[in-house]
Amino acid sequence: SGKTRVAVQAIIEAVRDDGFPGSVLWVADRDELCEQAVEAWAQVWRSEGSEAAQLRISRLWSGQPKPLPTAENHVVVASIQTLRSRLSNRQTEYGFLKDFPLLVCDEAHRSIAPSYTSVMEEIGLTYRQREDEPFLIGLTATPYRKHDEEETSRLVRRYGSTRLDAGAFASDAPETVVTQLQGMGVLAQADHELIEGGTFHLRPEELEEISRFVRNPERSEHLLAYLPQTVKDRIARSVERTRRILEAYDKHIAPDWPTLIFATSVEHAQTLAALLNRRGITARAVSEQTPSAVRRRVVESFRAGSINALVNYGVLREG
Repeated sequence: SGKTRVAVQAIIEAVRDDGFPGSVLWVADRDELCEQAVEAWAQVWRSEGSEAAQLRISRLWSGQPKPLPTAENHVVVASIQTLRSRLSNRQTEYGFLKDFPLLVCDEAHRSIAPSYTSVMEEIGLTYRQREDEPFLIGLTATPYRKHDEEETSRLVRRYGSTRLDAGAFASDAPETVVTQLQGMGVLAQADHELIEGGTFHLRPEELEEISRFVRNPERSEHLLAYLPQTVKDRIARSVERTRRILEAYDKHIAPDWPTLIFATSVEHAQTLAALLNRRGITARAVSEQTPSAVRRRVVESFRAGSINALVNYGVLREG
């Protein structure tokens, strides 16, 4: 994604031009984001890295073996789940990670979770800053925790209340930032059209579940921040709503356009993919239930253009 490439290039330029030690621990919370980071490091180093030095990139997720430590120019890309497990259970083997001068957390709005706190403490990031602790950078397009001001404050404090983009835009208002980036040619101009949905009534037990997970559930914008799975399943089973999605595809999408579709459940993703295939459109469905290796092959096929429509539930929301 854009922020991944910008961050990678900035770090590589610091290594190449300013003598920054080239050891980086890059952490994400999903395999797809980890693989995306590996690709970005490899591509940008080839075009922007030092010709006199080599970069070693190690994968640390989904059962990958322990990376062999190197003296310099070593990037370890790890999932937070694997990293936490290895640091907790095999601390001596992974002690070399404490010597890395930079920790980067992708999708940093998730980084106040206990798993991240545990990892940061293991590698030497503490509440009281020490001279020898690593630098910490967080990457996110949403530097807040939905409507939870207390968690947002915790997130801000985790990164020293320092925003690298402070003052870069005329205003912090999202609409202003998007408009400015579109004017610079960084973001594309998007055509937005609302597909008519349906009406679904919440049951008392569903409202009770929402109240446990959402602050101020009496406010509609807060209420929609979380929906129980039972509600999502009812939405997914709406035949009329699914028909409208297919009609919108026929109306707006050219046959050779790559299209990413967000479904409401695993079964909904599978149903949409099957219906698109019946219409002669090469489509595949992926979800958290899809094995990582299969997901990777499907995404690569989508990028290569052999799959026209990729229907996903819960795995391609970020990055």
